[in-house]
Amino acid sequence: MKDIESSIDRLNQQKECIDHEITHLNDHQQALEQRQTEVEHALFLIRREAQRYREKKTRCEQYYSRLCAVPILSRQYKTKYIKARDRNAQTEQHLSEMRHALDLCQNQLKVITKRITEQYMKQDQLCKQKSNSLDSLKRIEKVLHFLKQGSEFWSDFETYQAQVVLEAANYLLKNTRHKVSKRLTVDIDQIWIKAFKLACLEYGEREVYGDSRWNMDTLNISYDCSACQTSHTGWPKINQCQLLCSHCTQQKPAQSILPVSKSLSIAYLEQFKKIFHFKLLK
Repeated sequence: MKDIESSIDRLNQQKECIDHEITHLNDHQQALEQRQTEVEHALFLIRREAQRYREKKTRCEQYYSRLCAVPILSRQYKTKYIKARDRNAQTEQHLSEMRHALDLCQNQLKVITKRITEQYMKQDQLCKQKSNSLDSLKRIEKVLHFLKQGSEFWSDFETYQAQVVLEAANYLLKNTRHKVSKRLTVDIDQIWIKAFKLACLEYGEREVYGDSRWNMDTLNISYDCSACQTSHTGWPKINQCQLLCSHCTQQKPAQSILPVSKSLSIAYLEQFKKIFHFKLLK
């Protein structure tokens, strides 16, 4: 039971880490999306500028090729052409860099989106594990409550139910040996005989009820044998701080095995709680 509670705490801690990671990734994703929007807008402007400088370079190149033979104009248009060519080269370089930045941003977004998806899948898996652990914990608490009821029932049965039968039987035996007054004895005997019969009847009814409700042969749980380290289904035997299957029980001294009887004592229940982590059969 403590192992399941520790497992739930561990799952909660892992979920908190994943939640923090998802929040961080979402913030990063939003920043990348904002960056992508800015780069796309800048790329749109640079493309227009690059187109304008490309056209200007083409015009200057055409003018220069036409007027290169004219000494006065040749030098002037050559300067304009070189300037337009360099400016166009710079713009094209800037355009290439912005395209690379956009590709990088998009690739990073793909990676972030994939990581977020993976984290959400881990989160769902942890939630399922936690839900299963909580269900197991509820089943454990239900079984422990059931066993506690059985322990209290049989303790009360031995303390009160059997005591009435014993008192009536003891009185009848004692009164048979020591008769004082026949008339008085007959009246009292009849009362005690009637009380004895009723006590025996109620004793039998309560015993049948207890046997049917807390029958160890019908209680099925899955457990791991401490000796052979194998999984079993049924009700284990307890040897000190170990759970044993029926086969391994035969290998142990009889006096060291706690009998599974009607007397589900509180000590037995507490020892069982300490050494066994229940896993109910589905």
